[in-house]
Amino acid sequence: MRKIFTLFICYSFIISCTVTEYEEPKKCNCTVQKYERTVILKNGNDGTYSDYSDTGWVVKGNPQKDNSAECSRNGTQKDTEFSSSYDSQYRWDVYRKWVYDCK
Repeated sequence: MRKIFTLFICYSFIISCTVTEYEEPKKCNCTVQKYERTVILKNGNDGTYSDYSDTGWVVKGNPQKDNSAECSRNGTQKDTEFSSSYDSQYRWDVYRKWVYDCK
């Protein structure tokens, strides 16, 4: 009886492995949109920064088509970038991100 039960389980496992259909990843139409945020700080005489201003996230340019594997997740960030520059009076911090929009 044990042998029959063991054979039945093995047979069921083999059948389930062969019957399972391969599921292809979902294909979708995706675009990547660039966003940019600029933060400006005024340099104080004592080395501190004040008078903070922030543009918030602003759309830059037109969306670009992108159908890579990550595009199946709407709102996922593809890439980020940061740069900073300054002069004697101000410091500019520029943040950039590219976000997927999938349909």
